[in-house]
Amino acid sequence: YNSLDHGIDGGLAIAYYDAAKGDLKCAMYKVDDDVVSWDVALVDSLGDVGLNPSLDHDPAGNPAIAYYDLTNRNLKYAAYRKGSWVIETVDEGANVGQFSSLQHDSEGRPAISYYDRANGDLKYALRNEGGWRVTIVDSAGRVGLYNCLRYDPEGMPVISYQDGGKSELKCAVLYDDEWHSVIVDDGVDPAFPDDPEKKAEVGYKGSLVYNAEGRPAVAYYDA
Repeated sequence: YNSLDHGIDGGLAIAYYDAAKGDLKCAMYKVDDDVVSWDVALVDSLGDVGLNPSLDHDPAGNPAIAYYDLTNRNLKYAAYRKGSWVIETVDEGANVGQFSSLQHDSEGRPAISYYDRANGDLKYALRNEGGWRVTIVDSAGRVGLYNCLRYDPEGMPVISYQDGGKSELKCAVLYDDEWHSVIVDDGVDPAFPDDPEKKAEVGYKGSLVYNAEGRPAVAYYDA
């Protein structure tokens, strides 16, 4: 359970889970007078916290982390501000926040895609001036596992994820204020399209990126 991201001017930070103590930590790479060092900070230690962390730097170069609070089964968010960590609860449903993926949009606002285990839904939370706004991306079955959030060249959020009920890889994009999902890989063997026993389990551990031409690509595991 670790997540690495480069900030501006070569800054580097790693968020990770301390399993021995059940804490969320962050290590920040620093260079002062040509002396390289790692500054390790305790981000959150209230209960068993820090699973599935996702780290992203804001436009000012400050790291922020989305993560799962196992004790309270909530989604939490920590932002580094002036030498200290400010922690917020994003969603406190019955069991939400697993497989969180954090990205900042073109306006510098943090956004998180995550799995609502209680309802089997994929959710998306965006922080505005009034707080966090949560929307349901996909609720067709048990969906949202291993999700990965990115923004396309036009600034629209795109999420790759697994449909756990069907073991398929899907992708959702927001346009016209509505989420639209497509199946990327259904796991069907072209040689045996009508044989369910030949259908593969795909979509595990997906990672989404956009290339220089603005086209999306997803790497994932075929079980």
